[in-house]
Amino acid sequence: MADENKNKPGESGGAGSNLADKFIPGVSEGKPGRGRPPKNPAPKGPDKSEIIAELFTPEQFISISTLPFDLAQAATGWDGWELDEKEERLLATSAAATAREFLKGASFDPKWVILSMFALNLGKLIASRAIAYKTYKRDMAKPDDRKAS
Repeated sequence: MADENKNKPGESGGAGSNLADKFIPGVSEGKPGRGRPPKNPAPKGPDKSEIIAELFTPEQFISISTLPFDLAQAATGWDGWELDEKEERLLATSAAATAREFLKGASFDPKWVILSMFALNLGKLIASRAIAYKTYKRDMAKPDDRKAS
C-alpha cells in the first residue's frame, strides 16, 4: 500500500523527483540519459560580411590612419605634419580596404575588432592632448625672450 502512495518518477514530491522536474516541465521526457531537453540553437546575428561592410568604411578609419601624423604634430608643434582632406581620405580608404581584405573569411569576433578600433581612437585623443599639454606647460615655463631685450 505504501507503494501506491509514491509518486511516479518525474512527478513532484515522489521518490524520483528532482528540481529539474519541478521547474522545467517535460525535462524527463527529453533525450534518454541526458536529463535535460536539447538546447535550442542560438539566434543568428548579423553575418560577418555585413559587419565588415558596415564597420570597415573609410570614415571609420580616418582617425586611426592619421594617428601617427597627429601625434607627431602634437609632439613637435610643427604644422607640416597636418594632413589635408585628400591625404586623410587616401589613407582612410586604403586602411579600410586593407582591413576588409585581411579579415575576409577569417574567424574573428567583431566585438574585439570594434573594441580595438575604439581603444586606438581613444588612445590617439588622449596621447595627442597629453603631448600638446606637455608642450604648452614647457612653453609657459620658458622665460619670455621679449622681456630680456
